Amino acid sequence: MRMASITAAGPVGFVGAGSMGSPMVARLLGAGVPVELYARRPEVRAKFAEQGVKVHDSAAELARSVGTCIVCLFSGDQLEDLALGDDGLIGNLPAGAVLVNHTTIATATVDRVATAARARDIEFLDAPVSGTSEAITEGKLTVLAGGAAAAVEQAEPYLRTYSAQVLRTGGIGSATRAKLLNNLTFAAHAQVAQSVVGLAAELGLAAEQVVEAFAACSGDSRVFGYLRAQGIDVLSKSVPYIRKDVLAVESDAADLGVDLGLLREIVGRGPLPFS
Repeated sequence: MRMASITAAGPVGFVGAGSMGSPMVARLLGAGVPVELYARRPEVRAKFAEQGVKVHDSAAELARSVGTCIVCLFSGDQLEDLALGDDGLIGNLPAGAVLVNHTTIATATVDRVATAARARDIEFLDAPVSGTSEAITEGKLTVLAGGAAAAVEQAEPYLRTYSAQVLRTGGIGSATRAKLLNNLTFAAHAQVAQSVVGLAAELGLAAEQVVEAFAACSGDSRVFGYLRAQGIDVLSKSVPYIRKDVLAVESDAADLGVDLGLLREIVGRGPLPFS
């Protein structure tokens, strides 16, 4: 880890300290990185202030204080509300700053925000992530990075505090497209796994035992690993998040005139309500 580079670069800004963002902030702090944060809720600001984080009352105030700002939100609408407009991050970050987006969103939204950033001489880094909050805590997250090489180099020392891999995918939008394709594939795997659970019951088998047996069989997948670790009903809790990404990849494919084919058919026909 390039700690000297992080220290020399100064504080990093952060917005979106939720279930994924909070452990990112914890890892940054644990690596000795000065973190400045904006959160809408006063109780969240108070929580992080107690941990030594400099908190701000507005996104604009935060933006004026940092040269690199990381955002980790739920939706594209949230990103646009935060980044655009006179009071947004882009309108207040200094020229040459890097805005890192970990939010998985439609590529059209990435393009709009990146265009606004470019007009202000700000580098936008398209950087969706793959992994769980536990992976962040362990420093094992994967970050896909699409954007200018200089933007990746400026942000990477911060990203390395909570990730094991920062994989460059090409230009802006490439990382989001790769992540959306990954998530569509995961959704298909989830539908297959949930179908196996249902079929096991119909065949008079204990679903838990079948899922355990798959660990030593050729039909296993990472999704079955989640079922073993967290219970056979765990996938239902992920439906809102997976549905959001399925809609995003459908929008992206429609814009490009691409048929998602068998993958989309599996995602749409399975037992989980992803459509």
